[in-house]
Amino acid sequence: MRVFATGQGRKTDPVDAHSVAVVALHTKDLQHVQIDDATVALRLLVDHRDELGHGRTQTVNRLHSLLLELLPGGAK
Repeated sequence: MRVFATGQGRKTDPVDAHSVAVVALHTKDLQHVQIDDATVALRLLVDHRDELGHGRTQTVNRLHSLLLELLPGGAK
C-alpha cells in the first residue's frame, strides 16, 4: 500500500483517490456505507446554499456592470 502523498507539494487529490480505490479493491469485508435521511437533507441544504451563493455573485456582477454604465469609474 502506498502512503498518501504529503509535503513537498506532491499531495494531489487524484493520486490519493487512486490509492484509496486500489486499497478498497484489494480489501475484503469492507463495511457498506448507509446514507441516512439526515445526510441527504444536509446535502440538499449545502447544494441550495451553493446555488444561493452563485446567484448572489451573478447579481453583484450584474449590478456592478450597470453601475459602470451609469457612473464614471463604477461604484467602489
